[in-house]
Amino acid sequence: MTIKDCMSHFKASRSTVMRRLSSGELKSFKFGGKRLIKREWVAQFEEMNREVGFDVSTR
Repeated sequence: MTIKDCMSHFKASRSTVMRRLSSGELKSFKFGGKRLIKREWVAQFEEMNREVGFDVSTR
């Protein structure tokens, strides 16, 4: 999924998604000049944050 897809999925701004990527909280990889995030990594990120009772789109 692209950063734009993540923005829609989390209902978050680009800067919020990029901050999660920069901090390492959300994994990604580059392919052909695009930054991509595997859906399983999104699910892991959501689960990790659900356990702590954390709203993904804020912070």
